[in-house]
Amino acid sequence: MIPVGQSGLKMLYTSVQSKVFAATKNLPVAHLAGVAAQTSMLAPLKTAQNLMTCLANNIINDLGSK
Repeated sequence: MIPVGQSGLKMLYTSVQSKVFAATKNLPVAHLAGVAAQTSMLAPLKTAQNLMTCLANNIINDLGSK
């Protein structure tokens, strides 16, 4: 899941950075917007990763109890 998350964050940064740069023609502002977009996704990605681990553990436990 980590490679998918990293590539998704990179795509998000690129998308936001290019749109903000096109609108403002200001590269530092566009960079900050891209970083802010990535930062806003870190907590949801961490939650999803934790839920995947929990789900995998529940499946393994259920398989062992039958």
